[in-house]
Parts: sequence; structure tokens; C-alpha cells
Amino acid sequence: MSVRFVANALAVEDLPDVNTFLIALADNAEEPTHVLELQKALEVDEDDPDSDTYCLVLDGAATHYGGVRTCLLSGHSLVLRLDDEAAGALGIDSFEIELDLAEEERAVLRSGLARLFWGDRLEPGELVLA
Repeated sequence: MSVRFVANALAVEDLPDVNTFLIALADNAEEPTHVLELQKALEVDEDDPDSDTYCLVLDGAATHYGGVRTCLLSGHSLVLRLDDEAAGALGIDSFEIELDLAEEERAVLRSGLARLFWGDRLEPGELVLA
């Protein structure tokens, strides 16, 4: 099963109070039905073995560390295909998100995804940020 939605709200920011770099895409800024968060610790916590990689949070509930097999950002769409472990944990196998965002916001998203994934120990096998 794939989660599909049109994202017209984007946040890409450092949240130092909670040691998190956050990318959030939502279908509505005020009352979202679908929200995908990609998070990564700003500083690795030696006591938390998962803090050295990214995590996915679906609609503020289901969470999984790593698991993106393919990340394709192109024009007005973002597709994330998940590995079997992430698919089992989140109950879906991919995200297909139409980006109803301004060009500047898409550029911010592109930079944020590069920061999140490039060089990560669980970097997607296919990473295209066009």
C-alpha cells in the first residue's frame, strides 16, 4: 500500500531544543490529514544507537529508523520507496507525494533531503534529487 497526498505545507528546520533536524510535509498547514516527518538528531547520543540515522514518522504516530530504499525528488513529486522492515513497521510500502509548493520551497526541500540522507549509514540505494 502506498500513501499518496498533495503536500502544500513544508517545514525544514533545526530544532535545537529537542536535538532534531526536521523535514515535515503535510497536506494542510492548519488541520493536516497526512503528515510525513523525516527527522535526524543534530548531535549523536552515545546512549541511543538509532540517533546516528534518520527516522520516518507517519501522521505523528508510526515511527521507523532508516528504511528508505529509494528517494526520488523530481519537479513536483517526491517518491520514497521503503524496505521490507520499514514497510512492516509503518504499514505501507511507499510515499507518493505531489508537491504543491513554490520553487523556493522545493529548493529548500531538496537541500534538506540532501542533508538528511547523503553520507548517512542508511542512505537510500537510489537517491535522486533533481
